[in-house]
Amino acid sequence: MASKARKKTPAVPTRQRTSRTPRLPKYDAAATPIWEIAEAIAATVPPAEWAKVPTDLSKNVHHYLHGAAKEE
Repeated sequence: MASKARKKTPAVPTRQRTSRTPRLPKYDAAATPIWEIAEAIAATVPPAEWAKVPTDLSKNVHHYLHGAAKEE
């Protein structure tokens, strides 16, 4: 009886372990804070346009964006 040559199975590539947490860029202390950027943008809006913003916008944002019922 002739011996059969065994087939070599290909090596299974090992999967690199990856962290589920995304790598964030290092903190840049020289970067402008986001609130200063927002203030700079808000300063470019004329007062007449700010007067058009509803006084209850934060409470009824869904009403103004999507037409939901207003909260009083």
